Amino acid sequence: MNRLPALVAVWIVLAISVQPDRIDAEMVLNPGTVLATNIVTHTPGSSYSIQHAINQNGLSSGYTSGVTDFSSYFASNPTHAESGLDTHFLSQISTTGFVDFDLGQVYALSSIAVWNWQISQGGVGVTNIEVLRSTDAAFTAPVSVGNFGFSINGSALAQLDQFSAPVSTRYVRINLSNTTGTGQIGFGELAFGAVPEPSSFILFSLGMFGLAARRRQRVSSV
Repeated sequence: MNRLPALVAVWIVLAISVQPDRIDAEMVLNPGTVLATNIVTHTPGSSYSIQHAINQNGLSSGYTSGVTDFSSYFASNPTHAESGLDTHFLSQISTTGFVDFDLGQVYALSSIAVWNWQISQGGVGVTNIEVLRSTDAAFTAPVSVGNFGFSINGSALAQLDQFSAPVSTRYVRINLSNTTGTGQIGFGELAFGAVPEPSSFILFSLGMFGLAARRRQRVSSV
């Protein structure tokens, strides 16, 4: 009688039950690679590009993407340096626009964190971010995850917004706007919160079980 299916089921149940923290723990996630944007950056563009808002430049303490615990990290109140060259994203004159990201693989996104432009002078900053997910890098049919509001209050701390539920995606678009009417779009750093996908963990468990079963077969055949 083949006991393999039953053993696989038991293995998965045990793996999930003894390691719930791997299933539920939210981690800090870097946005990954910039695919496209329609926002013209402030001159000199190289000093205010979107890259400076996703590379952790200016943060008082860094994180390891996909590893660092989200709650613990933000409980330590990491701050961002005051607005300056090579540490911030800033538009030339735009008050709306989008940026597309490739996370590198599928993640279950659960929240967004933004260190806004600290100096409220002139109304610079971001007041709303719509997050959209896509099944392809061309964003042929993006689906909105939600709209999230942010305050231009001069604070060096991050502003956090939780999604209504985790959303699995690899490609993310953020529609940015600044409704102050007179300012530009600008912020210091952007990150996401993500939780491991149960399907990925189950596949990992199946792989581990397969290795154990193969080893057992080799031993028994000797």
